[in-house]
Amino acid sequence: MLSSLVPGLRDLRTPRTVGSLWLTSLRVLFGSQIPSSTAEADGLAHELFRLAGAFGAPILLAGGTA
Repeated sequence: MLSSLVPGLRDLRTPRTVGSLWLTSLRVLFGSQIPSSTAEADGLAHELFRLAGAFGAPILLAGGTA
């Protein structure tokens, strides 16, 4: 029913799935190099930790997957 309301939604399914697979693969490969706390982070990672503290992780997750 949703696909009849939004005709272009079906066209976005494959690119979004492929992008998610790439991001998951990168996370598995480089996960050990990602800082796990604000004390370890610097630069862009530090700013992302600050945003997560201000807005909350669910909001950032929703924004990152949109």
